[in-house]
Amino acid sequence: MPRLRMLPVVKAYPVVDQVSLSEAVCVAGIDMEQRRWIRLFPLDFRGLERVKRFSKYQAIALDANRSAKDSRPESYAPVLDTIEVGEQIGTDDGTWRRRMPFFATVEDESMCEIQRLQKTSRQSLGLFRPADIDDLVVSPAPPEFESSQRAIIEQGSLFGDRTGDKRRTTLEPLPVKAKFKYRCADPACDGHEQSFIDWELGAHYRRLRDDQGLDQADCLAGVRERFLGLCDETRDIRFITGSMLRHPTSFLILGLVYPKKKAEPQREALF
Repeated sequence: MPRLRMLPVVKAYPVVDQVSLSEAVCVAGIDMEQRRWIRLFPLDFRGLERVKRFSKYQAIALDANRSAKDSRPESYAPVLDTIEVGEQIGTDDGTWRRRMPFFATVEDESMCEIQRLQKTSRQSLGLFRPADIDDLVVSPAPPEFESSQRAIIEQGSLFGDRTGDKRRTTLEPLPVKAKFKYRCADPACDGHEQSFIDWELGAHYRRLRDDQGLDQADCLAGVRERFLGLCDETRDIRFITGSMLRHPTSFLILGLVYPKKKAEPQREALF
């Protein structure tokens, strides 16, 4: 069984899998030895022991098999009890100095290129610079999604097989729907609209609602301000994208890479 050393860079918001009746989180990261994309799915993150609950950009080692239920070439089924948590790689004062070399090895030219590669090599994870970001549209989650997730959660036999189950709170379905509208760097790009599903979306919404007592409209506005603000002119923004298991040609935005732009060198005046 392969032993992987991986730097996790995105964690999607957990959903409840209708087949296994367990929480399923998609974690994507970069192989720290071979510098390639790896996807761990499904991963019941909240069921892990506390010492195994890794953060983004915290190196991990684990056993994992090629997924038998997921045909995407980057996908592995993790053996959760084998996870070992290592060094946390910080932002280095916003420069991302130690993080960016990992991304440099997997960066693509554009979202359009990634879509073309999906058709030829089944690539399902990628990283690229958006050329122009028009908006991040944030709205309440569709009622049908919330009701379907709650129906599964309330079955009662959902958990019980992992260490963290007795301590975990009931999963709240993702309360927001967010979608980036942008154009990528491909000269022929007609524009993209893609859902944004980072775990931090739901976490930030709950902080605004529960800690600050904001109403729904202000929470939605706060989420938009937070994540669109990470894409301003001071940041060298990149999008991490991944395709859907059941719809491999449809891609989502999984996370953001947002180091500060390097300062332009000052030129001395001639006169």
